[in-house]
Amino acid sequence: DYADAWAERAFTRRDKLDLATAASIDPARLTYRRIDDTGLGRFKPRGFLDRDWPSVAEVFTYKSNGIVTYRDDFSYATTRVKMQDRMLAWRQLDAVDAVREFKETRDRKAGPALAIPYREAAIEQTSYRPLDRRFLYNEREFVDFPKAELQAIWGQSNAALMVLPSGTGAGPAIWAHSLKPDQHAFRGSYGGWIFPLHNPAEADAHFIDAGVMAGLAEAFGAMPDPQAVFDSILALLSARSYTTIFAHDLEDDFPHIPFPAARDDFAEAARIGARIRAIEGFTVAPDAAYCTAR
Repeated sequence: DYADAWAERAFTRRDKLDLATAASIDPARLTYRRIDDTGLGRFKPRGFLDRDWPSVAEVFTYKSNGIVTYRDDFSYATTRVKMQDRMLAWRQLDAVDAVREFKETRDRKAGPALAIPYREAAIEQTSYRPLDRRFLYNEREFVDFPKAELQAIWGQSNAALMVLPSGTGAGPAIWAHSLKPDQHAFRGSYGGWIFPLHNPAEADAHFIDAGVMAGLAEAFGAMPDPQAVFDSILALLSARSYTTIFAHDLEDDFPHIPFPAARDDFAEAARIGARIRAIEGFTVAPDAAYCTAR
């Protein structure tokens, strides 16, 4: 049998010690359950075992990893002008220095990159890290895995949620991006999964599962707006209380979504999520206090 300290809301070291002390005095203090598995698997049930909530990967019908360069210091720049200057100066180097600065990999060599003409239009602003936009030289010869399908789906404008499939850790369990994202755009290590909202293949189409939309419509008495569904997910999974309470589950699984049962609660979550999306996606200007750095 298995007793879960997280289920008892014992999150910190002190909480666990206090819980163990109380259980040694009164064994009924803990709730045990049977885990049907073998080996070490018995000591850890799978994530969200007792929650009838859909995972992010079930709610969206399309997912992708982000853009991969393997030469971020070369193919990304903090401003458009810096990228312009870098590309033009690099083309003036001798062959040895050009290879060294390019940082060749198995799939991308300096020769083919030099062979194509410089294009200012290839410089695109992208989502590099949370709250960090950078300029990518978005040519195939400079990007190891450009994720052409994702870029085609993104089109001129889109929005996406990005999550980790495991090991989420502290902080929000999800992030919103309004620009094409790098593979590490959820955090600075470990690639996450990107779930775009809009499907440009059809007018007003989206990637939210039809069964999920139908279930929400039945619960709320009307078909919800896909953007509101997107924003409500962002709000619900951004709460620190969510990653604290479900930290154990998030170690090995995508976040699962506790959609509200009441329509008013859903609307409030969507309202909060829209504000988070505006901040994380830079669609509103930051306050002046946040426009300087030390």
